[in-house]
Amino acid sequence: MDLRSGFQKEVSDDAEMTVSKFRLLVWLHLAFTIVGIGAAFLPNNFSPELTTAYENQPVPWLVKDVWALFAIAALVIPPWIAGFFGLLLLRRWGRVLALYSTALTLLAYPVFGPHLMSGLESALFEAAALCWGAVLALAYYSEIRVKFDESGPAKQTSATRVAPTKSG
Repeated sequence: MDLRSGFQKEVSDDAEMTVSKFRLLVWLHLAFTIVGIGAAFLPNNFSPELTTAYENQPVPWLVKDVWALFAIAALVIPPWIAGFFGLLLLRRWGRVLALYSTALTLLAYPVFGPHLMSGLESALFEAAALCWGAVLALAYYSEIRVKFDESGPAKQTSATRVAPTKSG
């Protein structure tokens, strides 16, 4: 008896990615992001010197120009929201939008300048990023990707074909 095959079967049964586990990761990403944003409003332990140094940093041009900030938000947020729901609904366009909005967001990061975060904020945003990375990887490289391929227009199979009727 080969011990490896028994172990592999056990692992593969438990490690199978299901649609519900995939959707859980999508929702976890959102939950970590929202809680991370909320953590920014909690009291922190920044020293007065660090806070003063951060406040004396030059304000990035994008943050100064409110209209440019709104324009960037208008370009990034709607596709991200659509991609989020597209992932939940297992739509091909959802994973494409999610990937492109992620790339767009990463390209926009440098123009926002330095950030000062507490350890809790960092941990929550890191967890959100890990969940999002897992979601994107699973959407393209796991057995879940097949579900995205099936989510297009209903394909006619022998079970769904309607027999022609005689008109007469």
